[in-house]
Amino acid sequence: METRCIYPYIYFLGDPVVFVFDIKVEKYIRPSQLREAGDCKVYELKDGEEFESFDHIEATPVTGAGYFMSEEGIAFMTKEVNRQISHHKKISSTSIKEDFHAPVHLVASESTAGSLRAALDSPNKVIGLSEYLAVGPIRNLHTESGQAERFEWLFDHINMEISEFDQEIRFTNTLVEIAEISKHAPIYIWCGNNNEEQTALRFFLYLLADKTNDIFLIHINEHNDIKHTHISMFDDKELKILFEYKQKKGRTPLSNEEKINYIEEWMTLAKSKEVLRIWQENKIGSVSEQYFDSIILKVIKTLHEKQENKEFIRVSAIIGETIDQLEEYMSDSFIEYRIRDLVYSGILKMKGIPKSMRHYRVMLSEG
Repeated sequence: METRCIYPYIYFLGDPVVFVFDIKVEKYIRPSQLREAGDCKVYELKDGEEFESFDHIEATPVTGAGYFMSEEGIAFMTKEVNRQISHHKKISSTSIKEDFHAPVHLVASESTAGSLRAALDSPNKVIGLSEYLAVGPIRNLHTESGQAERFEWLFDHINMEISEFDQEIRFTNTLVEIAEISKHAPIYIWCGNNNEEQTALRFFLYLLADKTNDIFLIHINEHNDIKHTHISMFDDKELKILFEYKQKKGRTPLSNEEKINYIEEWMTLAKSKEVLRIWQENKIGSVSEQYFDSIILKVIKTLHEKQENKEFIRVSAIIGETIDQLEEYMSDSFIEYRIRDLVYSGILKMKGIPKSMRHYRVMLSEG
């Protein structure tokens, strides 16, 4: 597949068909959003016509025909569209002026980013990390090879609701957004005392290492009067009140020494081969992926004891009960992975198809 890029039109050739996208957005897109990014028209090259000389203005689009595009092809097109969007943003004086001094807020998840966007007034910009960094490999995640290792592991072990290409490009888009932050914008990083946000904090500061911006840490647990340990526990009104309260108290940007310490801690985490992290005694620790297995098995045993006769138990019920017993939040998808692994190892028996936590049940093998 060849490409020719002329903003705002992007051409893709799938011999002998040319796809032409008219891009009308400035936000980076994912494969699932490709067709929403702009209008797509399909053209067929005439006999002897060269792709390099093709001009869609003088051509007539094909109607009433369908064309198959592989996931790899769609992912390739998405990356090219995003490259053109990035190029356009760099040369667009309007975009630069709008974002020149706008505060940028970084949070550990897209769901939390949605709440924060609703809480903060314009022109505050919010960037949410698309990856749940408490689980999965993060070894050398700041490199392309580290990212490839992580996405391969997630694809092999975690039941995801989105495609691997969608997930990979969504993460890449986030990294590009962070790299594009104006040097004049104050940066706020939000976190609480939990494995996800503390890991993301260190990753963010590594990504921001070369920037001279003032960087402020909004730590929701720096005072004992706030009992929530995770930003997702706040609704948008509470987040607005919290931010205004922090602003009134006055904020001091992180010192160079503090930033260096966080970056060094990230480098330590980025050397670990473990795929699970926990927050204990005010620090992040990498632990074995079997760390929660004993709790999962105890939950299943307790649920069996409540049954008149030992029967298969819905995995969703086991996951909910397990998460309730943990000291801090853990993703249900990781707990579901551990249940599947216990099935594969023979400790649990399964009934159903493990394509999601709602589609199968398990029971203890012994007895």
